[in-house]
Amino acid sequence: MSCLMNCLGYPKPPRDNLSDPDLTVVRLFSKQLKREFAISVHTPPPQLPLQPYVFIYSHGNSENIPLSQLWMDDLCRILRSTFICYDYLGYGETSGRPSESSSIVICEQILNYAKQNYPESQIVLWGRSIGSVPTVSVGRNSLVSSIIVESGLSSGLNLVCEKPVCKCLDGFKNVQKLGAVNCPVLLMHGTDDEVVPFRCSVQNLQVLKSKYRAQQDLGASKIQSDVKQEIQENVIQESAVKQTDLMNSQIQNAQNETEIEFETKTQNQLTRSGKNWHYAFFQGGHNDLDTACEKQLVDIVIKFLKNVFGEEEFTNCSVENKKVRFQRKIDASRMTRIM
Repeated sequence: MSCLMNCLGYPKPPRDNLSDPDLTVVRLFSKQLKREFAISVHTPPPQLPLQPYVFIYSHGNSENIPLSQLWMDDLCRILRSTFICYDYLGYGETSGRPSESSSIVICEQILNYAKQNYPESQIVLWGRSIGSVPTVSVGRNSLVSSIIVESGLSSGLNLVCEKPVCKCLDGFKNVQKLGAVNCPVLLMHGTDDEVVPFRCSVQNLQVLKSKYRAQQDLGASKIQSDVKQEIQENVIQESAVKQTDLMNSQIQNAQNETEIEFETKTQNQLTRSGKNWHYAFFQGGHNDLDTACEKQLVDIVIKFLKNVFGEEEFTNCSVENKKVRFQRKIDASRMTRIM
């Protein structure tokens, strides 16, 4: 069944290698896979001060490094950060047959590669479509700062069935792994996605919401236990009353419904569940988020990153940065210094 899932997830890897001659491709060797794989490193032009963050971007099924180049160059300028993109086995200049397990192995190695120059607290994992699978898998076993899932799967069978008949035969199980992720997560999905149904994103959100509620319930129980212990130890009655009021207030906050915000002009919807966010692009298709909906995508990503790293971070970041042009020749010394 794993072979069937891999065929479903990677139906026709693109081999298009046409790209800008200035594209820098690095080849790493995987001892576990016993083969080389290609990655590309993208940094903004010198006119845009580089921020100390690196994004590991896992592309979709119909993409590879050359086909992702323009978007990576745009994102590194928009966010003034380093972006690393990589190919799965069988994609672009990387040989082999793609699979869920091999994509996870490669993503893990790239994370270790990035950690040579960045602490995990400054690393963001970003996965689009099938790229959400290695992103979530690696993210749950690491201490990265945050995870961005764009048009991501909930599971392989959920692509074709609303309620899978046999979960044991399923693959690409993001919906199970998200429960073990400890960092903030941003889910983004178009409501009219014709490739990965919007229900997949809703299922992923439900897992994050359930985890958040469980954490809140645990916190409320601890507050209640601490207050009871304080009263039992004959603490001054007035203090106990104040603590009880505080307990009731915090328990009430823990039981509040998830925050939901609508953008009245577009009907896009932002749902917040603690540190986890879900953004629905109204009538957005699978390939609309980074094209027709580019500005909305950039705005919500920046808003999310500011919530993770602080309002003072990611200033002067917007789609306007795309107007800053790259130099035709790569500054080799700058590349060496960055990576």
